[in-house]
Amino acid sequence: MDEDVSDLSPIKLCWSIQVKLLNKWRERSARGRRSVRMVLADERDHRIEAKIKYKDIFRFDSKFKDGDWVAIHHFLLKTVTEDRRTTRHDYRIVFLETTILNKISPKDALEH
Repeated sequence: MDEDVSDLSPIKLCWSIQVKLLNKWRERSARGRRSVRMVLADERDHRIEAKIKYKDIFRFDSKFKDGDWVAIHHFLLKTVTEDRRTTRHDYRIVFLETTILNKISPKDALEH
């Protein structure tokens, strides 16, 4: 069963969500590590930030683009502590080597 983004928290380990990719960009940390960051929204427009670490970029980055709807399964949730928060959600999705990502049909008319 797919969950609402607003319900996501680390108390559960096996989440499944259906979200629209609103924005995706690449970043480089102060230590020179690359990552892909994004903002995702469910059909109720609840938003959450997500991150693909450098070692996993090749697995996921080319599979979806801004505007795509995707189902995401098996990911980690980390507390957002930085002052560069991109959403109001307390947590950030971190893609794992075992994360499953599939494109799906659009769920609604979210136009961002």
